[in-house]
Amino acid sequence: MAYLKIKNRAVSALAADITSTATSLTVTTDEGAKFPATGDFHITIEDEILKCTARTTDTLTVTRAAEGTTAAAHITGKSVELRITAGIIESRTTWTADKLLKGAGAGVNPTEIDVPSGGATIVRKITDETVNGVFPLQNDDELYFAVAANEIWQFFLCIRATRQSGGAQETRFAFSVPSEGSISKAYTWGKDPTTGDGTASDAWTGSTVAQIELLGFYLYIGGANAGNVQFQFSINNISPEAYDHTVKANSFILAHKLA
Repeated sequence: MAYLKIKNRAVSALAADITSTATSLTVTTDEGAKFPATGDFHITIEDEILKCTARTTDTLTVTRAAEGTTAAAHITGKSVELRITAGIIESRTTWTADKLLKGAGAGVNPTEIDVPSGGATIVRKITDETVNGVFPLQNDDELYFAVAANEIWQFFLCIRATRQSGGAQETRFAFSVPSEGSISKAYTWGKDPTTGDGTASDAWTGSTVAQIELLGFYLYIGGANAGNVQFQFSINNISPEAYDHTVKANSFILAHKLA
């Protein structure tokens, strides 16, 4: 239902009798100005609600029996009142499911619009995931997001990881993307919180690091194929011993579609 107009203290009286089928009525001389200048407002006369679709001076064009009321004849002098009715309230509280209202200014009906696409996509890791020994890069079970063909995304990566101390070892990470897509790295920063050291590389090398943090900003430019932007990690082949490398729960990806 469209928004209906309202105006304070809009009360007058019928200047002449109307039948139950009349589509216009006249209020007391010079009192038409008490009502909105244009149509789309509701008035009540006795038990009937009428929708005024236009007003010219003191003459109101009306649609009868609004909001489930019954059209009836009304005699001269009966009160004509603009009231807040259920229809007016509903017109301001009801719209199509899964739509937004776009305002157009005071006194102007809003329009319904679709919910914009391209909002934030947040992927949070729920459980720890561990690799042990020497492996090629493998897909993280949870840290990925879907992209359609030819889309462009920017995303922020926050990884909490640990590795078992001992031996010469290296934690590696990368991304796999759909065929013909590509990723460019704006910035990557790795840190061992136990020492405060940081590095802008795609790996951490050492034998005593027990905890790792990774922050990265990336741009994905899609090609002709849809698929997933997939975070991967592994242990590089530096030491023959098997060590646990774990990507921790609450690591996350925050992604926005640009186009």
